[in-house]
Amino acid sequence: MRAREKRPWLGLALAAPALTGCVAHGATKPIDVLSAFSANDGQRIEVRGFLRYGDDARGVWQSQASYRDYTPEAAPACITLWNAGAFREQLLRRDGSTITITGKVRVEPPLHAGEISLGRCSDVGLVIERLR
Repeated sequence: MRAREKRPWLGLALAAPALTGCVAHGATKPIDVLSAFSANDGQRIEVRGFLRYGDDARGVWQSQASYRDYTPEAAPACITLWNAGAFREQLLRRDGSTITITGKVRVEPPLHAGEISLGRCSDVGLVIERLR
């Protein structure tokens, strides 16, 4: 008898971890903004945080307090929303609320001394795919 015929369960045993990973991925809870900083460039994540979106801001913050108390000297507690144009109306309506956003992480090169960027709250951003 061939080895394959003796162990018909082997294929299922090898596939089970992969299937479990798929189920677990769909059931994960959104991460907070600070946890998003450890994500890799291009990684798809779901983030929950305080939305500030308008002419001068386009980011998701750890909390309303972290937005209110932010100073330029402090480490950012927000991620920038990069492709917000397609979602502009929805984001404007939900400005100032807690929101869950799914998207891919996009890390931009840091700004050099003396450079400013309007609307960019950190080098870590999210290319939006879905809002909840």
